Parts: sequence; C-alpha cells; structure tokens
Amino acid sequence: MVSVTSKIDCPSCKSIIYQKIDFPFAFRCSKCNNSFEVFSSEKINDLGIKYNSLNFFSLLKIGDLGRYQNKSFEIIGYVRSVNSYYISNEWMILFSDETKKWLVEVQGSYYIFDNDNKKFITENVKFKKAESKIKFNDKNFVINCISKQIEFLFEGQIELNSVNPTQFFIFDMLSELGDEIATITIFDKENVEINLGKKVNINELNLENINNNNWL
Repeated sequence: MVSVTSKIDCPSCKSIIYQKIDFPFAFRCSKCNNSFEVFSSEKINDLGIKYNSLNFFSLLKIGDLGRYQNKSFEIIGYVRSVNSYYISNEWMILFSDETKKWLVEVQGSYYIFDNDNKKFITENVKFKKAESKIKFNDKNFVINCISKQIEFLFEGQIELNSVNPTQFFIFDMLSELGDEIATITIFDKENVEINLGKKVNINELNLENINNNNWL
C-alpha cells in the first residue's frame, strides 16, 4: 500500500511526484513531459516515449474525483491508444480501497474494465474475422472490429504493465446478450490477453467536476 506522503523526484527536472500506486509504475512528469518507469525510489529509468500534446475536449481529466458503486475514486492516469479504425481514451481510476479499474471512452460511449487481463489461447483467435464468434467464460462474443494500435501516449501515473507503445492487434467484441464487452490484445503468437468490461453511463460515475459544472 502506498503512503499518502510517498513522493519521488523527477530525474529530469526534479519536480516532486506524489506516488499514487505501488511499484513498479510509470509516470509522465507534468512539468518537463518526460516519461519514466519506476521500480523503487532509487531505480528510475527513462522510458523514452515521445511526448505529443494530448489536447482534446474531454469531460474527464487527471485528478478528477468521483464515486462508483459506493466507492470513491480518483483519476490518476490517462492513455490514448490510436488504432487503425478509432481512438481509445483510457483513464486509470484508483478507488479508496486501493483497487484499480480502467474507464474507457470509444466514440462517445464509456466502459468500465477490470484491471486484470487474462491469458487467452492463441488457437481460439486464429482465422477469426469481423462477425466471427469467440467463446469465453461460457459466453459467446461477436467480433465487432479488428484493428491495430499504431500510436501510444500516456500521462499521469499508470501501472508499468499498462505501458504498451508497440504495435499490436486488437479484437473488440460484444456478448450476444449485449450485457458485456471484451477486448482481445494480440502482442505476438505467444502473448494474447483478454479483458472484460461493461458499458456505463457517465452519470453513474458521480464525477465532481461534472456535477459542479466546471467543464462548461
């Protein structure tokens, strides 16, 4: 568990970074825009991920507070995954009980994903295409879109295993019942993962900045 007073110095500009999550993690300094991977307060390495301005309109920003399913949370990190068919905006949210989830926005819709990618059998995705069916957890999912990440950007703090700047394939799927979505990421033939999420209304998140109309 991270102490509320835990802090490290940015190796580049010496700005104080207040640590939100346990080691190892990654952060981008808001002052100098350099990004680093952190294994301990003494072991910090430059990630070398090029910085591009992420200016775009969003109701959400790092530092926003909210409440979901009776638990308060803070948005601590942001990822922008530019894919061949769409752009995925993803916020890491840290709950008061130290659990973490991803809030993902795609084309105006919001989804909550658990922070626990599961290994997936490579053979189950071979020769699959849009509208093909894939079974997982005794549910049938239909592939809506197959795309490829071509650019990765991030801000704030995220877990180190969420830093994926390489190109990889993505299968976006919807359950036949329409109650669950799934994303399969194919990094290589030996490394395939699946993550499950569900659609949420932005109002379910009880975000203070929206409730206070600070975004108007």
